[in-house]
Amino acid sequence: MLNVLFFKHCGVGFNGGNFFEHNGTPLCERHYHETRGSICSQCRGAINGRCVAAMGRKFHPEHFRCSYCNRELTKGTFKEVDRRPFCHKCYNNTYALTPA
Repeated sequence: MLNVLFFKHCGVGFNGGNFFEHNGTPLCERHYHETRGSICSQCRGAINGRCVAAMGRKFHPEHFRCSYCNRELTKGTFKEVDRRPFCHKCYNNTYALTPA
């Protein structure tokens, strides 16, 4: 009979590969990143390495993009409307007030 260990948090089977520890508890990779808040808001994948923290969320750098033209953004190069990021050009073309 094969003994299989399971992560207590989610019931996923541990097959002897990698696991992550948080506050003394072994976690699968997904729950480790959820616990630490390191999940990309766009793709829902785990963020390992650099990230963009903007609008109260985190993103892989390549997933933080203008909601209109899809241009890659950085933390200081966007405007936010309804929790969506826009580059300055798209924001100005769409939302900026024009003089009367």
